[in-house]
Amino acid sequence: YNPNDRKIYFSLNNLDSRSTLSGFKKNMTTFFHEYGHWLDYNYSISGTLRDELPMLRELLTNDAITYTNNIINDEKIKIKSFLRNSKLEKEKMDIVSREIWKNSSTNSSISDIFEGITRGKIRDGYGHGSSYWERSFALEKEAIAEMFEAIASGGDRRKAMEKYFPSAFKYFEDKIKELLK
Repeated sequence: YNPNDRKIYFSLNNLDSRSTLSGFKKNMTTFFHEYGHWLDYNYSISGTLRDELPMLRELLTNDAITYTNNIINDEKIKIKSFLRNSKLEKEKMDIVSREIWKNSSTNSSISDIFEGITRGKIRDGYGHGSSYWERSFALEKEAIAEMFEAIASGGDRRKAMEKYFPSAFKYFEDKIKELLK
């Protein structure tokens, strides 16, 4: 999606495993993702969809911390934020990266959000690169697109979003339902 001309650019013919694993014969996961960006930017004349989701960043971060701490339930390695870089914390984050990588195509959205939250400390190959996340509201913009994609794609992509980001995804989904009333 290009916010300058308000157009979505993608190719239906470029089929990848993210779409085929979701049961699509065309590149629909990319379309759903880019349409999520379009919805964010074009929510209303006076603001964006992310303006309606002020707790999204906090919920994403809390879910990521909870998941990371639960992957290895070890009290001496409790992560409270992703700002520190102790050896034990790095080892734990590497384990989460490997966990996401096990289903890389299904978890590409998860990888992208984790990369944004951790500034690249957790990722599996899908993502935007560290400097991207320095942009204003980059995490919120991508999370909205990824979550809309999960809703529209359903199946394993939705289950992954519910597994890794349960409270943030519920918050997003509830807001979408409320806005559709």
